[in-house]
Amino acid sequence: MSNNTEAPAAGWHPIATAPRDGTNILTWDGHSISIGYWLDIMGDWWGADDCALCSTPTYWMPLPQPPTEVAP
Repeated sequence: MSNNTEAPAAGWHPIATAPRDGTNILTWDGHSISIGYWLDIMGDWWGADDCALCSTPTYWMPLPQPPTEVAP
């Protein structure tokens, strides 16, 4: 990636279109992928571990659905 505004791959959406209702999503900041959510009371993106993300995400995508089968 050449800069933090370039999406890492197909399926990513600009962060301005991300849900801001507390839904966990995958975020991309130009360097790394994290799981995060918008915390309205703080007016910022937070990690799923309830810590502020180190940098502002530029793209997002929904989390994949979990497996439906039980592993052997």
